[in-house]
Amino acid sequence: MSPHEKNCPPLPRLEASSWLRRRENFYESRLGPLREPSVYHWNEPTDPHVDVYALGTTPAPTLITGGAADRPQPRIRAGEFARRIELLMCVAEIEPWAASALRSIALVPFVHDMVLGPGSLIRGTGPVRPGAALHHAFLVSEPATTGLGGFVVEGEEVVFLRVLFIAEAEFDLGVAAGPEVLVRALGPAAKVVDPSRAPVV
Repeated sequence: MSPHEKNCPPLPRLEASSWLRRRENFYESRLGPLREPSVYHWNEPTDPHVDVYALGTTPAPTLITGGAADRPQPRIRAGEFARRIELLMCVAEIEPWAASALRSIALVPFVHDMVLGPGSLIRGTGPVRPGAALHHAFLVSEPATTGLGGFVVEGEEVVFLRVLFIAEAEFDLGVAAGPEVLVRALGPAAKVVDPSRAPVV
């Protein structure tokens, strides 16, 4: 049994074909055209089933999950913020490790019984590339100016969160001083995931 299958009782599924097209149209209208490869798909039977889309143009294309919001985060009650989420990140270049890491983080609420939201720090996602200093994940709110607001699943608005990969000292700063301090320390450069980035602290 895959570790992603644990503790995931089946839930009613949305109609697949029309729903997938609606989501893809929404993403393309906000983030730009699908790229090649356009969709990373895994055959593991997870609930929710999460694919990763590659969209936009260089120099910083976007990877975004599709499917995490089909199921609300298990530990969040109705009406609370970020019950349904999707994750995205801008990357220096599209590589399979980035898509796989994004999907794994999106499944955290359903596998590890952890709530994800703005400011979440996730330890031990592993180095983004052998030898890289970036080992951990940090989630921040996606500004409304990106146009991703207004996407609704089963009557609930989806919250889009940006994933940043951070180094050990940066993770420690976030724990000690809080997410707002970490965001300021990272600056705009960290919004594009680049394995060659040096730690800022």
